[in-house]
Amino acid sequence: MARPSPATPRWTVLLALAVGVLAAHLLLLTGGVRWDWPAAGPDAPAALQPAALTTARDTDAPSQAPPPEPTVAVQVSTVRWIAPPSPPPAPAPANPAPAVLKEIQVVGPQPVPEDDGEQATPPTQLPIDTPSPTATPAMPVPEPAPVAETPHQPQPAVANATPAPAKVEDTLVAAAGNAAPRNPATEPHPLPPAQLPASVRLGYDIQGKAKGLGYSADAQLQWLVEGQRYTAELEISAFLVGSRVQTSQGSIGPHGLSPLRFGDRRRGAEKAAHFDHARQTIRFSNNAPDVPLQPGAQDRLSVFLQLGALLQARPQAYPEGASIAVQVASTGGAEVWQFQVGALQALTLPAGTVPARRLLREPRREYDSTVEVWLAPSLQHLPVRIRVTEQDGSLADQLLRQLPPLLPLPTDATQ
Repeated sequence: MARPSPATPRWTVLLALAVGVLAAHLLLLTGGVRWDWPAAGPDAPAALQPAALTTARDTDAPSQAPPPEPTVAVQVSTVRWIAPPSPPPAPAPANPAPAVLKEIQVVGPQPVPEDDGEQATPPTQLPIDTPSPTATPAMPVPEPAPVAETPHQPQPAVANATPAPAKVEDTLVAAAGNAAPRNPATEPHPLPPAQLPASVRLGYDIQGKAKGLGYSADAQLQWLVEGQRYTAELEISAFLVGSRVQTSQGSIGPHGLSPLRFGDRRRGAEKAAHFDHARQTIRFSNNAPDVPLQPGAQDRLSVFLQLGALLQARPQAYPEGASIAVQVASTGGAEVWQFQVGALQALTLPAGTVPARRLLREPRREYDSTVEVWLAPSLQHLPVRIRVTEQDGSLADQLLRQLPPLLPLPTDATQ
């Protein structure tokens, strides 16, 4: 009879396995089995006291209980300050109110250390040294004392005080050419006196340069006084070039010349400037904008005669270094010329050696011309030399060719 193979399970083993599976199912269905450890005795320490161990399996619950939430350490800080009492609107009383002691407790969480596998040690609570209210008594804050205003004490008047002498105005204008016109009827006239020469005719030689080329010309100045009116005419003629005539006409007053019309004619065409004293403006024939008329304004011809009249009336008022300002009009505009008075010098001219005083007008802007005039005291301060230099190098030097005959007494414009 053949024996069964050892690999074939017996029925008893199968039955035992089936019983074990059923028992396991029963345990799961009944909630498990509880084992109680025996007591360790009354004298056992608390760590060895009996404890119940419960084994439970639940497929819906997690395998481990969630860890407890970390405890947040809290540190309490105390801040104190002394607040002065608010100043009352009324004057401060004799006993000011004591300072108010305020205390604020600031509560804030302490940072939680990171979990590095060891039990976190709670932060050490440092003692806070809180001063006692009686240790720092409140000090009253005094209010600043108001500054007493010193009433204005008028200066006592000095009896029989002598006023300071007014400064003599030696300039012809006090403002630029575009300033507002003055009203002579409502304010004192600032112009100095002038003394004009008598009628005379003067001849000049002109040495000049234009566009790099030199030239020579002849000039005649006719100065004519007729009562309270004047006429000045300067005619310049050159060979193969033609002539140029400048004319100034106007009235004579206590302060010298007051032009009414200035004309400049060359090659048959003339441009003019008109002095409208009623409207206090200067108008131009080339439709240039009008310019406000300033007291003592002159044109480019009368200015040389007016300067001589000022020095003739008061030569001591214009020493070397003095300044004379005058508004000068051409046929297209007007501006203030500033003349500096120079020293008296011996001037060599075609007419001979003549003592003369040089007045210089330097350019103020680009394209301005340099103007020089020499006035001879022995000839009633008539111009004996006039030199005009342009920025491009062109110039015209006008020199007295012959001394005039004995001049009559000058016209006293102050009478």
